[in-house]
Amino acid sequence: MAKANWNEYSATPGSNTVVDDVNIAEGCPPSGINNAVRELMAHTADVVAGTVALSSINIDGGSITGITDLAVADGGTGGSTASAARSNLGAAALGSNSDITALTGLTTDLNVAQGGTGASTFAANGVLFGNGTSAVGATAVGTDGHVLTSNGSGSAPTFQAAGGGKLLQVVQGTYAGSAETTTSTSFSNTSLTVNITPTATTSKFLVTCAANMGGYRTSDTNVYSAPIRFKESAVTNDVYPSTTHGFSYSFSDDNSTGNHYLDLAGVAASWLHAPSLSNLNALTYVLQFKTLAGQGRHNFSGSNGTSIITVMEIGA
Repeated sequence: MAKANWNEYSATPGSNTVVDDVNIAEGCPPSGINNAVRELMAHTADVVAGTVALSSINIDGGSITGITDLAVADGGTGGSTASAARSNLGAAALGSNSDITALTGLTTDLNVAQGGTGASTFAANGVLFGNGTSAVGATAVGTDGHVLTSNGSGSAPTFQAAGGGKLLQVVQGTYAGSAETTTSTSFSNTSLTVNITPTATTSKFLVTCAANMGGYRTSDTNVYSAPIRFKESAVTNDVYPSTTHGFSYSFSDDNSTGNHYLDLAGVAASWLHAPSLSNLNALTYVLQFKTLAGQGRHNFSGSNGTSIITVMEIGA
């Protein structure tokens, strides 16, 4: 069988009896040897020129120079410089790694010693805090109005209500309308009211008011009792005071009618409310009034001067 190129020669010398189609078996004429050498030279030239590719080659030493960059598809890098090779292979640079644009595919969190956080997730809107060489921690989400508070060495910070009797907020309600009257001996609401939404369940609420009160009675006396109180009706249904609380005024007689009148006068009152709150729903404070038996009519008004109710939230 003809040996047409280097890939067809046998590693067993005795099996190589032809070169291309030239017979070099034992006893061949001398011209066969000459022709065979010429064919071997032509086969070598084919390999050098690249017209015949070697089916396999083993290089176990020395160096290769002067060749075209070996393509990535052929097991090379496709580049003649380190930066070109990294670019072709998608590899990161050495040293400062300044050319890394993304880091994906990690299955283990990058630990703190390697410049990572040691964690794969954090509480949304939590605040991160250091934890030595262990994974970075995150606080639980704080309640609206709370502040981040240190719990001392060895303990993570937490969100807590602002302490020390801090004034957290002030809201105010007013009434400037016409007179409201009652002849009932049971408390009823006036239009002097205010809403406040707590920022902490441990807060207290200082309620004050300046209200215009008055009335008349038909009995012959110059003293008039004006019962008023506050009520928080939205959540706790607390009242102050729990019993009737009255303000006494002097009357002026109207001899033509026999009635005894009390002109509108400013009444000031206050209440420190300490409710037991389980949530941060809005609280509603209202001024209430009533009459006492036999005392005629009780008036509340904003037309002769605005009546005001103020609530201050005090931190625990």
